[in-house]
Amino acid sequence: MESKRWTPEYEIEEFHLLMSGKLIEEVETQLRQQLESVFVRKTKEIIFKTRFIDSKEEENNRVRLGRELVRIRSESARVIDS
Repeated sequence: MESKRWTPEYEIEEFHLLMSGKLIEEVETQLRQQLESVFVRKTKEIIFKTRFIDSKEEENNRVRLGRELVRIRSESARVIDS
């Protein structure tokens, strides 16, 4: 393998590669942070919605059970009155 001679052009190429590498690393870091931010935000949204759905479902079950108890009580009152 032939080694390159140290010339101004070679120095410019090396500098360019060094700067490009740093730029790529900076952009990669920014993208990772943005993706992490989106991931965390979306995870929180999903958890909140799940909790909301669960609590709404529990409330609906309580209302349904309450109505069923009232119905059973009124039916049993009719049987006793008969």
